[in-house]
Amino acid sequence: MIEILLIYAIIPLIKIGVIVLFLSGAIAYLTLLERKLIAHIQVRLGPMRVGWHGLLQPIADGLKFLLKEDIVPTKADALIFTIAPAISLLPAFLVFAVIPFGPPNMLEGPLRWILGWFIDDTATITRIAENAIASGGYVTDINIAVLFVLSVSSVGILGVILGGWASNSKYPLLGALRSSAQMVSYEVALGFAVIGVLLVASSLSLVEIVQHQQQEQIWFVIAIALLLVYMVTAALFESLLQPLCVIFTVPMALIGVIRLAGQLPHENNAPLNPDGVSQRETGLPRPGGHHRHGALGARGPQRNDGRADDHLGHAQAICQPRDTVDKPVGALPEQRHGNGGESESSGSAKDRLT
Repeated sequence: MIEILLIYAIIPLIKIGVIVLFLSGAIAYLTLLERKLIAHIQVRLGPMRVGWHGLLQPIADGLKFLLKEDIVPTKADALIFTIAPAISLLPAFLVFAVIPFGPPNMLEGPLRWILGWFIDDTATITRIAENAIASGGYVTDINIAVLFVLSVSSVGILGVILGGWASNSKYPLLGALRSSAQMVSYEVALGFAVIGVLLVASSLSLVEIVQHQQQEQIWFVIAIALLLVYMVTAALFESLLQPLCVIFTVPMALIGVIRLAGQLPHENNAPLNPDGVSQRETGLPRPGGHHRHGALGARGPQRNDGRADDHLGHAQAICQPRDTVDKPVGALPEQRHGNGGESESSGSAKDRLT
């Protein structure tokens, strides 16, 4: 009974705990590395306050994650909103149960030494140490490990969709649908990239694939190098990494900036009047110019950066009589105040109306 528990329960659970702790630490410090690299690209230092050069920042982030307040939107489905992140996290850890980290007898020596402290029967120790499940460098070995990895990892997409849907808001739902569409798309590409390895190894077991590489004395990464580039690209895009997501958003942002630059004037591109003075400095309108904000040309308080003058120029173009708008850009309309405080231009406008 003790032998069965050790082989199929206790030792696998210890392996799972070690893998989870290792992956958690690796993810935390890979995130720190990413933050440091992005900071140096932007001529910054990145996290520097916690530990030497910020090396303890992942620990501080973990404590903050555990101690911070859990905020749930008022109209959200609290249960689904809470378990949605777990639905995305658990499959990512679960796939490592079938990934081999070493040969089938990797832990045979350490097991014999550790079990010798607790078990006196040498035969029992030998049977446990020679069992591939207990002494192997993996949690378990199944003959459809590749399909297991692809199917379980695709379950994480449901967590993204459920998180957006449970928030009971249209904007999180739209963002979740966009992310899930990208993940599903590259999941298909990732599956096609794995087919090359299956054809070469003739097996779906990851342990057998590794052993086949040892027998052939060649890495499959060399045999199918082009598929490796295809596979890594699909995997990175599926992970929704920030630099790669920019590839989707930058073209749309550039199109918007180009369209906006074509519609709105720019301070540095203001044309000059015949006297060599910028129209923005004179406050006069551009010939035939119309502003998208209407007659007043402003939607509230303006910053003191020249934009208010531009809006004033457009307002003057609309309020001036028609015969003065057609004059040259640098010429000011002649105004002569007479009795009653009315200008000549305004008087001529009244004459045309009567």
